[in-house]
Amino acid sequence: MEGKMKRLLMSFVTVVLLASFAFAQSSKTTDVVVVGGGFGGLAAAVSALEGGAKVILIEKTPALGGASNFVEGSLAVESPLNKKLGKGKTKEEVFRTIMEFHHWNVNAAMTRKMINQSGDTIQWLMDMGVNFKGIVTVYPPEKSNYTWHIYDRAGAAGVKALTAKVRALGGEILTETPGMKLIVKNGAVVGVEATDDEGEKLTINAKAVVLATGGYSVNKELLNKYIPGYDEMGMIIMGPIPDKRTGDGVLRAEAVGAQLVSMNVLEASGPFLPVEPAVEQQIGGPDRIRHVKAALLQPFLWVNGDGNRFIDESLGSDWAITHNAMMQNGGKMFCIMDETQRKMLVEKGSILANSDFVPAGTKLTGLPEGFELGMKNGYVFKANTIADLAKQIGVDPKNLQASINNVNAYAKSGVDPEFQRRKDLLYTFQSKGPYYAIRGIPSYFSTLGGVKINDNAQALDTHGKVIPGLYAVGHDMGGMFDSTYYLIKEGSASYFALNSGRIAGDHITRTVTKTKK
Repeated sequence: MEGKMKRLLMSFVTVVLLASFAFAQSSKTTDVVVVGGGFGGLAAAVSALEGGAKVILIEKTPALGGASNFVEGSLAVESPLNKKLGKGKTKEEVFRTIMEFHHWNVNAAMTRKMINQSGDTIQWLMDMGVNFKGIVTVYPPEKSNYTWHIYDRAGAAGVKALTAKVRALGGEILTETPGMKLIVKNGAVVGVEATDDEGEKLTINAKAVVLATGGYSVNKELLNKYIPGYDEMGMIIMGPIPDKRTGDGVLRAEAVGAQLVSMNVLEASGPFLPVEPAVEQQIGGPDRIRHVKAALLQPFLWVNGDGNRFIDESLGSDWAITHNAMMQNGGKMFCIMDETQRKMLVEKGSILANSDFVPAGTKLTGLPEGFELGMKNGYVFKANTIADLAKQIGVDPKNLQASINNVNAYAKSGVDPEFQRRKDLLYTFQSKGPYYAIRGIPSYFSTLGGVKINDNAQALDTHGKVIPGLYAVGHDMGGMFDSTYYLIKEGSASYFALNSGRIAGDHITRTVTKTKK
């Protein structure tokens, strides 16, 4: 009997020890938990670590960076590069332009704080070993603000450097670990319930949580809720593959009472070909596709689904403006050109830049093969007459002919009374074919709506009050854009993530953990 009792006692002790061990493995305690490993999350993690806090960063995918890996450059004002090159506006000038663009319908205090810090953020990245190729613009000198600081080897270089810094400062990174629920006690957010890489529940207790999951770019339910007609327009996403930006941060914050704002605002990118995956094919793919995408933007004639002209075509390089114009016209457009114009693009080069992917002046030598491929796949059309071309693309032939007649007259007079296209960008169509049409559809890089925040990146509830312990950065925060992305301040989205992340991390270590000296 005594032996049996001893064995039962030993079994009980073993069970208790195993249970204790399992519990230890399923819960962690830290100062700060960051949910999301793109620019915003990594910047928040590094900033908090630099302030003396303990940090755990969780990322639901196997690798860090997400869309940040594909970023071309980041906005900065009065940076070391601005000063070295002697180009760029002042912080005051940039702030005023941004606020006027958005009609002051944005978080002015946060905008000002991010602009003031932006130049230092470039130095901060450079100190981590990030190299910049220079400052690039798609605008003429008189219009450019020279804010777009281009990464050497794209945003992936920044992701790599920030990740190394997190680890060097003692931060813990857990991949394949999605944050499933925020933990709330007495009205404050005090941690995250996650799922670890083996599918087991993981509780992370913390003094503060930073949401940095990148918005809801591929959540079709939310997109259709906030952007009517999203599906009908066949809108294309310029995101990473696979794209996991399903709105986790926004939804988790809303579940604990956070206020959502600007949910219908996109980082729009103008017309793209109906070819996916868009980033790999139209930005980083072969010339037979990249060069057709660049040709789509050229200033010959753009028509809508009725065959009518609808925009000043010299604005083709401006993603936000062209996107807005397309959305006003049912999301459908065609760039029309004749054989002479097509040959000019091949032999002399593009007139307008396709961002810095295909700079202005690039000889579009991929067009012959690209047009053949496009005709096979239904996004390039060729005809000997305007009437036949109109039939192929499904527009009214009288409208299309009238549009061509009009731009011919404008080119002859040097004045565009419709939309004021620049005199030097008015082109005449030949009286004989062949003629071509390239089909474009609306596209976007990311969503720009999310959690309403104050100028410390603290989440606000539906009454405008701070939710203690909860922060939202990058594309999980909203209220920073009125109705559209501002391309005139090139590099805005990534600067938005980097600087809001730094601001959140700094505020946490000064006021929540009080570790910053």
